[in-house]
Amino acid sequence: LQRRIYQSPLPRGLRRPAALLFRRPPGPKTNPKNAQLIFTTHETSILTQDIFRRDQIWFTEKNNYEATDLYNMMQIILPDGSKPRSDGNMERNYIKGRYGAIPYFHPEFED
Repeated sequence: LQRRIYQSPLPRGLRRPAALLFRRPPGPKTNPKNAQLIFTTHETSILTQDIFRRDQIWFTEKNNYEATDLYNMMQIILPDGSKPRSDGNMERNYIKGRYGAIPYFHPEFED
């Protein structure tokens, strides 16, 4: 029986330590039931190939109907027709908006 643990959002003090667990996926001895940890975070510093593979990263973004779309990084097609590179700077590219999922702030909350 496979187990999943959902945590949303991951507590601030645990974001980086928990993400570091993904560097070396647990094997049969430490994770005999193939449990998964699924969490949300706004912590961009963990968007790195040292921690996650591109297929492990998912984004959400509201569409024109205010419904939330969920998509995997591997589904993204960049403006030049390519997919995100495995050796690219994922954090920088996310902050630049190359992957979408950019937060929208209502004008009254902007500086």
